[in-house]
Amino acid sequence: MLHRYHELSGGGQLLATLRWLKVFGSLAKVESREGNFTLKRGGFVMPYVSVRDAAFDTDFAVLNMNLISGGRLSFSDGHEFTFASLRFWNYDWSFKDESGAVVFSIRRRSSLKQCGDVVISPKAKRDKHLLVAIAAAWYAIVIASEETAATSAGAS
Repeated sequence: MLHRYHELSGGGQLLATLRWLKVFGSLAKVESREGNFTLKRGGFVMPYVSVRDAAFDTDFAVLNMNLISGGRLSFSDGHEFTFASLRFWNYDWSFKDESGAVVFSIRRRSSLKQCGDVVISPKAKRDKHLLVAIAAAWYAIVIASEETAATSAGAS
């Protein structure tokens, strides 16, 4: 059986897990010490990822994407990150805060296994939105790479 499961770890510690609730579908759950939330892809022409509190079933953030040039992650409390693709045809994104300072960058490694690297600025480590932003970014990268692979397989 196909499992869609990822772990976010750093410094030898498990920080969060990302697990799809069904083999086929876009609903995934993130579990961490900071809380649990779900992620779900929506839109076709204008793709987005909704971030929903698992306990209250309400959206608290939305990641609006233009995978060629970037997008915006907006939280219900008004906090925002913008992100831009650092390379064309690659999953290598840089997230910035409202002042334009880089908060973190995330990239998918080229390998058969879905894995990647995150570089966090020292100042951002105290940002309460950081884990949600990283999880939403990784979710979007995994979904986009799966959709690209499915499209490529269908074209062959």
